[in-house]
Amino acid sequence: MLIVYFIFVAILISLSLLIGRNNATRILSGIFLLLQIYLTLWMCFHLGKNEMGLFVIDDTAILFSILLCMLSLASFYYSKKIFELENNRRIKTFGAGFMALVASITGVYCASNITVSWIFLEATTLSVAILIYHNRTIRALEATWKYVFVTSIGIALAYIGILFVSLTFKNNPGMDMSYANLSRILPTANPLYLKLSFLFVLIGYSAKMEIFPLYTIGIDANYVAPSPVSALISTAMVNAGFVSIFRVYKSLAMTSVASWAGHIMILTGVLSLLIATIYMLRVKNYKRLFAYSTLEHMGLVAIGMGIGGIALIAAILQVFLHSFVKSSMFFQLGQAHRLLKTYRIGKTGNYFNINPTGAIVILLGTIILVAIPPSGMFISEWMLFTTLAMTGNWVIFSLIALLSCIILYGVFTKILPLLFSDFENPFSNNERSHSSESIIQFVFLLVCFSICFYRPSILTDIIGRIADLRLYY
Repeated sequence: MLIVYFIFVAILISLSLLIGRNNATRILSGIFLLLQIYLTLWMCFHLGKNEMGLFVIDDTAILFSILLCMLSLASFYYSKKIFELENNRRIKTFGAGFMALVASITGVYCASNITVSWIFLEATTLSVAILIYHNRTIRALEATWKYVFVTSIGIALAYIGILFVSLTFKNNPGMDMSYANLSRILPTANPLYLKLSFLFVLIGYSAKMEIFPLYTIGIDANYVAPSPVSALISTAMVNAGFVSIFRVYKSLAMTSVASWAGHIMILTGVLSLLIATIYMLRVKNYKRLFAYSTLEHMGLVAIGMGIGGIALIAAILQVFLHSFVKSSMFFQLGQAHRLLKTYRIGKTGNYFNINPTGAIVILLGTIILVAIPPSGMFISEWMLFTTLAMTGNWVIFSLIALLSCIILYGVFTKILPLLFSDFENPFSNNERSHSSESIIQFVFLLVCFSICFYRPSILTDIIGRIADLRLYY
């Protein structure tokens, strides 16, 4: 099924580039989204299916594919202004890049082989570069080249890590490098090879998960890309990085370096959180503010992965909730920019009078992001802090608590003036936003709030199965 899916996507992308008409691209993109919905539904009924030794439909693939399907549908809906205002040349490249990106991320989620994951992550780099450069400005060009250059370096480093993994297969000729085989063979491998492999993979894929050290390109990409694209980069793309690192990390669970790898993840998470705190106090742009918020939350996710146990469940729940709230915030920022003509902090305000519905989205989204009850993220972060306390990690507990309080202060000092100040924006115009444009955002935010009170058994079960490292190969 997945091979057929990729063949159909390739055909749709080719037709979009060849025809190059606005309406044709819309129709082809719509067909692609129907195909994406069908694939996601098919996956839900084929748990455990292994396709050609390249893809596997496990709990991780299903959970994140469902998220991707919802995010891609919402991003396509909020791209309607792009289809209405842009010329045919930009439209056809946007449609082709959009389809290629979603399909590449799907490949990452479903890959059962470390090499296949690497290939599809490289494909996401090429496809998202088209979308980052969509506005054709100097800043967009600079951000695109930065993204391609730094990510390519990261992908090359990850490939070196894969080569170190391959050295552990020299005594097992004929075996492929599936994650299932990694879990069986790595416990007997040379610990030095395993440490080097994990370091290179973590550094390389950090560009995708937007954590230390290669987080910077994600910040620039989110800043210059259209808001629907920023929503995909900071959620679905980040999730692809998380899945890739997580699959390698859990392959080390039964090895002698498992504890060491956990400490590396905790260190990476703490450094990510520290950097996010510093820049969120200094940032002067709303899109960059929420891009650094992604760095903060993925830092918490990395810490949860490193600690394990209940904290790992908290990390997966954090990724799940982050996908909904961060996409909503970027969608709303796109509407705000259309009305205010700027993302500059301190150069605009009075948003509650200009667009009350949108202002409510930003206020509620901010409450969720900083984990104030009834935010669902309060539950995931409470689980993380509880595990830290129970395991006696008081230094990390105190550091995270302090940095989180500083971030809360920094975020609200920048968001509240946007919503409530009486600043008269000289760039604003008479255009207005309809309340209906924010319906999807409210639905996404409602999911985040409802998790604080009720967690469906199907969600807790699937997260539990992912976290306890059971695989369906």
